[in-house]
Amino acid sequence: MGERFQRLHYQFRLGATTIGLITNEVCTAIWKLLSPIYLPTPKEKDWIKISNEFNKIWKFPNCTGAIDGKHIAIQCPPCAGSEYFNYKGFHSIVLQAVVDAHAKFITIDVGDYGRSSDSGIFKESSFGKMLLHNELNLPPPRKIHNDINEEYPFVFVGDEAYPLLPCLMRPFPRRNLTNEKRIFNYRQSRARRIVECAFGIMVKKFKVLENKIVVGSEKATQIVKAICVLHNLIMTREQHCIDIQEFINSQEQNEIIEQDISRIRSSNNRSSTAAISLGNKFMTNLERRANIGRRTRHASQQQVYSRNLREERQNIIRENDRLRHRVSTRRSLASYNRLAFQYDPTANYSDDENLDIRRMTTICRYCNALKFKRETVGLCCASGKVKLDPLLTPPQLLKTMFDGSDPDSSHFLQHILEYNNCFRMTSFGANIIREGGFMPTCKVKDTTHITNT
Repeated sequence: MGERFQRLHYQFRLGATTIGLITNEVCTAIWKLLSPIYLPTPKEKDWIKISNEFNKIWKFPNCTGAIDGKHIAIQCPPCAGSEYFNYKGFHSIVLQAVVDAHAKFITIDVGDYGRSSDSGIFKESSFGKMLLHNELNLPPPRKIHNDINEEYPFVFVGDEAYPLLPCLMRPFPRRNLTNEKRIFNYRQSRARRIVECAFGIMVKKFKVLENKIVVGSEKATQIVKAICVLHNLIMTREQHCIDIQEFINSQEQNEIIEQDISRIRSSNNRSSTAAISLGNKFMTNLERRANIGRRTRHASQQQVYSRNLREERQNIIRENDRLRHRVSTRRSLASYNRLAFQYDPTANYSDDENLDIRRMTTICRYCNALKFKRETVGLCCASGKVKLDPLLTPPQLLKTMFDGSDPDSSHFLQHILEYNNCFRMTSFGANIIREGGFMPTCKVKDTTHITNT
């Protein structure tokens, strides 16, 4: 669970030193007994099986494993200086691992200094030396496709930190990428990221790796080796393919991978002519297979594409016809509050439904008042809570003007607003009680208003 020995001391009533000795002995026993079963040395038939699985799942032919390194955080050993201090800003030992297509470790190398680069660790590791001296029992070259007569060797895939070798493929530099190189980088990265998935699944299952391991470097190495064996045991018995897919789709892990790639230190590894030539051959083959796949899919789906294209064009035409009748500049509701200060004289506001209040066609169900369509509910009578007395019968002369019995009623009803304003202004009275200040103030029926001057 990642608990410190001091905390386990209170839970199990054992001394912290005793717990440390027990942990070291158990991890050593796990590695000694289970590593021959769940982390054996691959034979030629095992490499062929791994390659077939990589080609089936991750679509990279003749791939026998993905290699990468992971920093395991530890406390700084005494008198270590900066040997264990890595470029990420903490002390660590490095776990270099090669995994198969199912995120299980094939071979591991644990315990190198955190300051060492992936390329340097690879060259000094037992796996790197055996690979360079052709001592891994890799199968002989074989065809990677029935349409291609040329044979290709079996290779491993790694990131930009590793050198380009005839048996180790890395991505092309990101500068001046052609379409063929871009396809190769995509396929190579797709096969390589399974090693990142293996590290992520291992960390999620063994919480001790999420925090700093507060032991010495030698004991931390034994703990990590035992964890790798137990990881293979779990993956073999439970086959967590769902965990692999979820980890690939995890946004958090994608950010971690991008950060690690962006912080990879450049190395002075120079690739041989044979390695460059082999990388170009893989690039050409993968691009050719991608084109074959595209032509096959296009030929089988041509009719479906044509029908969908016609329907899409018709939908676009109908949508354009509908949009022609709407305002050209769309605004959010917040922008209408600032419209007076950001008025656009070239825009057409007349057809904007958010600015046109329309006619008063809505009738309140409580007081029968005429309202605008978007007027707030209950603004007229508070939803029936406010009840006014009925209007008094108007004088006979005014009544004849309303009911149309007077010859001048038509003129009166047509200009009723003007007449109403005239009567309102003649009955208006105000007393200015203070002059000066920002604007003169007047008092009308015990209510303070601001007059326009």
